[in-house]
Parts: sequence; C-alpha cells; structure tokens
Amino acid sequence: MFFSEARARSRTWEASPSEHRMWVEVFKACDEDHKGYLSREDFKIAVVMLFGYKPSKIEVDSVMSSVNPNTSGILLEGFLNIVRKKKEAQRYWNEVRHIFTAFDTYYRGFLTLEDFKKAFRQVAPKLPERTVLEVFSISSLFRRPGLVCQSLNQHLISREALSDTTYMNFMMQF
Repeated sequence: MFFSEARARSRTWEASPSEHRMWVEVFKACDEDHKGYLSREDFKIAVVMLFGYKPSKIEVDSVMSSVNPNTSGILLEGFLNIVRKKKEAQRYWNEVRHIFTAFDTYYRGFLTLEDFKKAFRQVAPKLPERTVLEVFSISSLFRRPGLVCQSLNQHLISREALSDTTYMNFMMQF
C-alpha cells in the first residue's frame, strides 16, 4: 500500500520548494551522526515526523530492500523520492475519500446503487448507464451492502472506468 496508489494514476504534482526544504531538514535531523544516509531507525523517525505514524515492518523492509548494498541506509535522493511517492499516494487517497464522502449523503459508510447513479447523472450525464452499473456491480462480488470507499478507489477512478475528461469533470464538481 505504500506506493501502489500513487501509481494508479499519473500525477503532475510536484512538491513546493518549501515542502522540499522541509523534507531535506527532516532528513538532516534524523541523520544524527551525519552519516549521509538514514538507517532503518532513522527512517522510521522521519516517517513519524512527516506523516504522523510509525511505519510497519513491512513498509520499512520494502524501502530498505531497495537500498544500495554499498551504503548502510537511504541516501537523501532516495529519501526524497520515497517521500514524494508517499505524498502522491496520500493526496490520491484524500481525493477518493472526498469524493466518497460527497456521495455518501446519508453518512452510511457505503453507497447504494441509487447514490451511485445520481452522482454520475450529475457529473457525467453522457456516460452510458451500463458502464455505471458495471462499475457498481463489481462491489457486489464482495457481498457488501453497497460500494465502500476502497471499492470506489479500485473501480470508480480507474482509467478503465473513466476517461481523463470524465475524471476531470468529476473532480471539478467537488
């Protein structure tokens, strides 16, 4: 889950210079011995500082497996790349949650077929109803009462379900 969401849609987002400086400052603060890299423990502290949670062992193992064996940790450029990808994934999830919340007008935690159809009639009136039904019906495979946020992430925003133009029209409604 660490990077996969950011890859789901291509992004044009770039960190602002102030964000970039903050990431570099966090790297330097966590590199207490001025080794030029972050160890496993240093990386965990950096993630807590930037994202407010302690990364799981699996996340840390995933990151550390990509480290050059000649170094004992994550170099600054690698760290900046990791943080950028994590921020992209975070921004993507925030978009999905925002859309889901806008559709879930009765705060049930799921979307009914009627909620789903109504939303698409408003933002993509030319999208064939068959497409809307196909996207919604995928969630019924999981035997849930309706479309939950994770299903919306997997099916609604995918390039297979929506063209870029429809996605942009969809996003402009919020």
